[in-house]
Amino acid sequence: MSVNFPSPPYPEEIRCPPDDRTGTQLSIFTIMSKVRLESFMWGLGTAIGELPPYFMARAARLSGSSIDEEEIEEELESLQSAENADLLTRGKRLVHALVQRVGFIGIMLCASIPNPLFDLAGITCGHFLIPFWTFFGATMIGKAIIKMHIQKLFVIILFTKKYVES
Repeated sequence: MSVNFPSPPYPEEIRCPPDDRTGTQLSIFTIMSKVRLESFMWGLGTAIGELPPYFMARAARLSGSSIDEEEIEEELESLQSAENADLLTRGKRLVHALVQRVGFIGIMLCASIPNPLFDLAGITCGHFLIPFWTFFGATMIGKAIIKMHIQKLFVIILFTKKYVES
């Protein structure tokens, strides 16, 4: 087995490298290093894809009148005092508490867990006027480095010959 695939510019016909039949197995780390750049770019693209909810919520928050600290405090108190809150309100409360307690690390942890609900974190961060570079830096590290390695390792293990053929 080999990971010596052709590099761009590609020939007219792409063929897999010849099998060397030495019986050596490719290590997971060899495969991971071969797809490192593509995986990082995928993670960076997903981090950039989280920006629209952040900007929409931020723009909606700033579009009214000037924001002062009293309005933010009143909204936070109303979020915390709601006893029979719906799922979205409880989610906003949880994400806001996480971001307030641990800030950058909290956003990074939310971004690094493979889940489809991270838009809620982006909306919450935009709504509560979390600085852009705090949000984007944490999101980029969480998605392009941490989550990318988790998912890359999962896919490589899932599709290795040892597991596919058994």
